[in-house]
Amino acid sequence: MKGWTFTLFLAVLSAQPLLHIADSLLKQGRYAAALGLYDSLLRTEAMADTLRLRVYLRGAEAWGGVNKPTEALRWVAPAETLALRLRDTLCYAELLGWKGLYYRQRRAYAEAEVALQRAIGLVEGVGGQPSLLYAGLWRRWGLVAHDQGEYEEAVERYRRGARVLEGLGLTEHPDYALTLHNLANVYYAQGRYGEAEALHLEAKAIRARVLGPEHPDYARTLNNLAVVYWAQGRYGEAEALYLEVKAIRAKVLGTEHPDYASTLHNLANVYWAQGRYGEAEGLYLEAKAIQARVLGTEHPEYARTLNNLAVVYVDQGRYGEAEGLHLEAKAIQARVLGTEHPEYYAHSLYNLARLYQKQRRYS
Repeated sequence: MKGWTFTLFLAVLSAQPLLHIADSLLKQGRYAAALGLYDSLLRTEAMADTLRLRVYLRGAEAWGGVNKPTEALRWVAPAETLALRLRDTLCYAELLGWKGLYYRQRRAYAEAEVALQRAIGLVEGVGGQPSLLYAGLWRRWGLVAHDQGEYEEAVERYRRGARVLEGLGLTEHPDYALTLHNLANVYYAQGRYGEAEALHLEAKAIRARVLGPEHPDYARTLNNLAVVYWAQGRYGEAEALYLEVKAIRAKVLGTEHPDYASTLHNLANVYWAQGRYGEAEGLYLEAKAIQARVLGTEHPEYARTLNNLAVVYVDQGRYGEAEGLHLEAKAIQARVLGTEHPEYYAHSLYNLARLYQKQRRYS
């Protein structure tokens, strides 16, 4: 065996066990640990292009898992080059799918649409429609529609992905649970709480069986089920679920993660609805501080927390503090989401109007 070939053979042998461990950590939602191994693997010089491509691809997925889309896109770029060099059309389509997801996380919706439509076209062009990849692309395209308030289009895209998985007999697969979860979120946004609850419960059962009760995706379903309960005034059930989610996320993701901050925010919503203003204020302030550090102050989630903290102040008669927060949230939402977004900007206007009504500022 020639020297270079033997070196490459040894590199593959040493890389494979590490890659297997990293992929296992990724599936468990232990993203930071997986990233450490993927980064180490990239420093292996004599690695086959096929393995290096896989490392870049999974590493990008891990960066997406910790809500770092810019870092994820940095890993996607060299992976695209490798996929094109290897003429691996399906892998390239998968990369475009992840690229679309990361653009969506950055709220670059036009770029996300282009990437996802191109990916779907590539898969269809090589006859790869009945696949996990194809179903996942439709689901991600649904997320882009959902974020922009195009709910009926989102429902159709999610259902398209679900039908592909059902046709493959994969109704116990994590991707099927994720599709149900996303579809439930649209129904919630439309006020279809009964349908949303049923889908979240189905997704919860699948994720408990397949992923286990400490996986971030299982916690995400508990969280969104609690949101549905909160909207229905079922505060006791919502609080119990949020406390369970808070414990899971603190253990698995840590307390400096956007999802942990989201849990604090949602638990605060329950306390506000019950008139427990002191507890609600404390949690909103904690969530606000984490979001400012992790997401930045130009993010919709940060603006949403400002809005809800302001509502607590309004209900306590602290109108000056409330107005400042509402105006700050309104300005952020106008810049980031635009003035036509149904979920966020209109919500901000409503809360500001509610404040002015309480102050009898009718003009």
